[in-house]
Amino acid sequence: MKTKMNNTRTIFNLKSIGSTTRNILRMSLMVLALFIISCDGEDGMDGIDGIAGTAGTNGTDGAQGAAGENGNANVIASDWLDTDFDNQSTTFTDFDIEIPNLTRSEIDESAILVYLYDSFTIYSAPYVTRFRTFNYRLRSNSDDGYDLILTGQTMDGNAYTFDWMEEFRYVIIPQGVSASGKSAGIDYNKMSYEEVMDHLGLDY
Repeated sequence: MKTKMNNTRTIFNLKSIGSTTRNILRMSLMVLALFIISCDGEDGMDGIDGIAGTAGTNGTDGAQGAAGENGNANVIASDWLDTDFDNQSTTFTDFDIEIPNLTRSEIDESAILVYLYDSFTIYSAPYVTRFRTFNYRLRSNSDDGYDLILTGQTMDGNAYTFDWMEEFRYVIIPQGVSASGKSAGIDYNKMSYEEVMDHLGLDY
């Protein structure tokens, strides 16, 4: 009888120990879960930005491109000059001005424009009024150049004044000259004075 009672007490203790262990394990899991939940809080403040790194050195500048060709580099253009027509009434008057270093081949291959100004309007020569005509021609001289001769002449044989045509200028444009990318082969005689100056990039 003593032996049986000891065995029964022993079994009861083992069962009690197993139940206690389960309770401890269960409590441990609950504590762990609470710990994990408590760790899931709000994000903290961002840290201070680090110091910026040193800027890199500038690259070497590229080589400068070649200068473009001037669109009116070969054009010969005078300033506005005073005319020298006779200041008396006449049927014909003329005067000349030298254009140095101008060859016959340059004349043959160039557009030659002459403009007249009466203090109000710019005219292209030859210019014809009611009773007068203004014209020009070129004449070779002994100084390896040409003279530009401007003439004034009446059309009805009567005498008139011509000196009211106060100023003139000439523009000599070699064949093939192109400005601002515009094609050559233009008939400049069909263009106004302003159009020619703008096309060639010349001052009025």
